[in-house]
Amino acid sequence: MRVINALMLSVMMLLPVTCKGLGRTLDDCRSVASEFRNTCEGDTAASSISAMAGEDYSCDNVGYCDGVESGSTCTWKRKVCVTCREVSGVVKIRVQSNGLPGNCYSVPNTVPLLATDIDFEVNFNPEINPLTPQNVVTSQTELDDAVCDIRNHRDALIPSEYDFVKYSADSMGTLAAISVDGVAILNAISAEGVDPFYPTLNVDIEKVDLCLGHPQGSGLYHYHISSPCMYSTVTVPSRSCSSNDDCNGEFAQYSLSGVTDSNKNKILGIAKDGHIIKAPYLPSGDAISNELDICNGGYNLECDGSYIYYATNTFPYFVGCWGGGNYPSGGLIPSCSDNTKQYQQSVPQCGSTPMPPPPTPTPATPPTPTPAAPTPTPAAPTPAPVTPPTPPTETPTPVSMKPNIILFMPDDMDFIWDEAPPGYDERKNMPVTPFIDSIRDDGVSFSRAYAASSKCAPSRFSLLTGRYPSAGLEAQRLTLRSYSSDPQYDGRTYVEVPTGKLGSDDLTQNLQTSLQAHGYYTIHSGKWHMFSGSSEDDYLKDYDSLVADVEQTGFSHVAGCYVANMPSGGVTVGSLTYSHNLEWMVSESISAIDVAISRKEPFFLHFTPTAPHSPDIVAALEMNDKLTPSGRLDNSPVTTMRTRNQLLSDFPSGVRGNRDKLLGHAWVDDSMGALLTAVEDRDLTADTMVIFCMDHGVGAKAQLYESGIRIALSVKLPSMFPKAVTSNAVVSNIDISATLLNLIGAGEDINSGSVQGESFLQVLKEEAQTNVRPKVSEIAFDRAIIAGRYKYISRSAVNEHTESLPQYPYYRDCEQLYDLSNDGSEQVNLATSNGFFDVLSAFRLYDACFDTVGCDLPIIAEELIGVETYLDKYVSSSASSSNTPRCDVVQVTASPNDTPIPPTPVTPTPATPPTPTPAAPTPIPPTPPPTPTPEAPTPAPATSTPTPPAPTPTPAT
Repeated sequence: MRVINALMLSVMMLLPVTCKGLGRTLDDCRSVASEFRNTCEGDTAASSISAMAGEDYSCDNVGYCDGVESGSTCTWKRKVCVTCREVSGVVKIRVQSNGLPGNCYSVPNTVPLLATDIDFEVNFNPEINPLTPQNVVTSQTELDDAVCDIRNHRDALIPSEYDFVKYSADSMGTLAAISVDGVAILNAISAEGVDPFYPTLNVDIEKVDLCLGHPQGSGLYHYHISSPCMYSTVTVPSRSCSSNDDCNGEFAQYSLSGVTDSNKNKILGIAKDGHIIKAPYLPSGDAISNELDICNGGYNLECDGSYIYYATNTFPYFVGCWGGGNYPSGGLIPSCSDNTKQYQQSVPQCGSTPMPPPPTPTPATPPTPTPAAPTPTPAAPTPAPVTPPTPPTETPTPVSMKPNIILFMPDDMDFIWDEAPPGYDERKNMPVTPFIDSIRDDGVSFSRAYAASSKCAPSRFSLLTGRYPSAGLEAQRLTLRSYSSDPQYDGRTYVEVPTGKLGSDDLTQNLQTSLQAHGYYTIHSGKWHMFSGSSEDDYLKDYDSLVADVEQTGFSHVAGCYVANMPSGGVTVGSLTYSHNLEWMVSESISAIDVAISRKEPFFLHFTPTAPHSPDIVAALEMNDKLTPSGRLDNSPVTTMRTRNQLLSDFPSGVRGNRDKLLGHAWVDDSMGALLTAVEDRDLTADTMVIFCMDHGVGAKAQLYESGIRIALSVKLPSMFPKAVTSNAVVSNIDISATLLNLIGAGEDINSGSVQGESFLQVLKEEAQTNVRPKVSEIAFDRAIIAGRYKYISRSAVNEHTESLPQYPYYRDCEQLYDLSNDGSEQVNLATSNGFFDVLSAFRLYDACFDTVGCDLPIIAEELIGVETYLDKYVSSSASSSNTPRCDVVQVTASPNDTPIPPTPVTPTPATPPTPTPAAPTPIPPTPPPTPTPEAPTPAPATSTPTPPAPTPTPAT
């Protein structure tokens, strides 16, 4: 410690006392604020961006217009206001913008460009200690984690001492800074985890206009690289970069085309951490070359003791991470860009005495940022292909006409309604659920609704993104890391609880972000379970960070939030122990609804009760209702729910059935009733859409049989949908996002065509009887495809579920085909029978196509299955004869922590299957996958030698 202090003293002594440059006074801040093209007057922040003065800007032929159109001319109102104030001796800078550009842009008519509220305040030009940089890396992996992760600009990563405060509701998770023209500067990472302009993977280069800007899926116009339009107010034509020879493919050189001798020292923006961004030149006029650290900033390069980011034409272009950073040795460069530079610390000449470079510290192990996708050497796992939706033709719905939406999804709820799959009927052992039943009585229920996965996290991923779990970027990254060296690995993505998380662009390309962009006040309350497991323990100790990070995914308001499943006995943090608290979730949700009403915005409530999942419901009800993940409340939550004592007395000890389940289901129903009452009290019932759905089946949880993936799904919207209707259409929870966006006039698209679900709005309106696309459900490396009356199950060679399930006699078969109209219990595997070759060929083709990037998925409609029309259209005779099931080797022994909940046994009555020819056992030693998080607590298994895998029967053709 004495050595470090001596070094710091020597640095201070060598700083020139007559140094001029950027300081930290109120005048210094106002000088920086004056560089922005402000539309406000004075030095007082606006009360809100909607109340802020704006400037009309007009251009011809811009494409999508978020303003007034007159012929080919679009006129929009841009707003930007940067102000400063001093609080207790600390100068703070406030940045407010609606994100609309002050230059002509060019986007396709089908791509929205929308005003997006950006409003934050942070300490101005905060001091850093060059001896202890914020980001220190010493290896390639650490460097990539620091600058190649799309999440590395989350608000939560800004040092707390900078006092960053976000005032806007819109998500800012990938926002790095605001440019002088009010345009957002996002980090320089694409959805694929690489440089958008010079990627190291074979991916499409992002399309931009002549200002090098473009909108993201939510409609926010932004830059990733320095723009010539930041240097000058000269109007550029509304054209794409590809139309200009100087710009097309020459992004780096073109990005500095606005530089002149007079603006080489120009301020170009302010980062979210309060440090300024300048043109990439030193005060001498010399160009910045290798002087910058890993975050693209430099300390004291202008001899003023400030840390400044520079807008270079090499990656990461603006702000790579929150600085300061270090200068790693060994020639390390980021592996996500082909346009990088070496790191070489410079010694600026300040007066007559050189400023010594900060010594390389030996820091404590730095916090590990959320890992970015590693640079893959093997082929990446094949994502589920995206089926582009039909471009919407409907007119976007005005905010005043958009219905409120409550999406109610409890955790591990039993299927206790008439549509329950055969073999699992818990209605006789469950309480009545009058409030949930009212959604069914006043709306549309689906008798054939499916979950995209038979476990919690991947199913929830699909509901919020409209994409299958195997399309998740986090799932693909983790699969590649764990399985790429496995000789049996065939490219499928591993779908499980640890991989079913939001990562990379999935954090912002989702339902809540899209609804927010269309005027909704988006609310989350309840179980989250969408962040990687490594961060969940940290969030238990830091509830505010959990709320902030969930908000970054597109929620305007997060309250009553639980990060993930709770252990037996509840969660203990310090002296506080808490468990389920549905009253708290309901109370917080109603308060958030009132905020939306006060803002005159429609609301979307994503309400996900933690019950009836474990831990013990009785024990939770016996706890004090003031105990929550946010701490101990001053007062008990106020709701219209039964009191806890009433619930316990209504289901006393010794009651017939499982008391814990009875109480859990009754408690969940009470929470639904309290929300419905709140909506009614505010006279919103007629125009509030309520969706009730299970997250997955419980009878065969973690399996692809009907009791594992069939779910209850009911939808009520009194002003639009009929009452007490049951539809036989085959739908999935992956379709909910597309349906909601279709309902509000946004088509089926979540952020630039990435939706894979299919809107069932026409079915709800009784304008159609069924949907067209087959439905898919995934778990581990296995897949089920449901089309019409048939269901096909394809099991992979790399498989972990080998436990005995006697109620499903063909469980171990690699290829299974069931006629659900005659065999709802899935007792007869038609894949081993003669006469179904055409049907198998159709499903095999779809299964293979699902694993092929860019494959145009065929339609398997009920009336086409097994009919020559289908085969003539999609299956050639050669393809049919060579199309074989993919599973032909033995299975891997199951993980002891991944034992599913067995369904209620039924007596199998299968036809006698043909005698299989056993394959020789082949041991498979794959790299262990991410350890699956058990959906219910299970005792730790005794250490033992794994049982050798059993041979797999070869299905008959």
